[in-house]
Amino acid sequence: MYSIQDSLTVQNQVVTEEKQAIQEKNKQLTEKLNTCYYVIGSKSELSDNKIIETGFLRKTKVMEGNFDKSYFTKADKRTLMNINLHSGKANVLSKHPAESYIIVDVDGSKVLQITDPIAFWDTSNYLVVQID
Repeated sequence: MYSIQDSLTVQNQVVTEEKQAIQEKNKQLTEKLNTCYYVIGSKSELSDNKIIETGFLRKTKVMEGNFDKSYFTKADKRTLMNINLHSGKANVLSKHPAESYIIVDVDGSKVLQITDPIAFWDTSNYLVVQID
């Protein structure tokens, strides 16, 4: 026969396991909500990977759904503040508010600095930067 202490021990174990499961799910959801992606490439690299679409006398178009997502680098938008672009010229092609970032020159190489992460990632979790 079970004693009250055995019953409380079992109940405590069940509650502890439920709490751990909820904490793990919360961690996964938080990670998913804060995941962002970025890609840096030349016009031809971005085009070859179906990230942008270009043509003669046509404006460059950033693809919105049918692009190679494996080409992107995964990051955490809470900690991603600077991205070294490894180029002397850079242009943000994705739709991020211009006032939420700056591109600065550091030792002859461009660095994208996110000055307002909330506004920057509000429109898209995908950043596309074209370099030359």
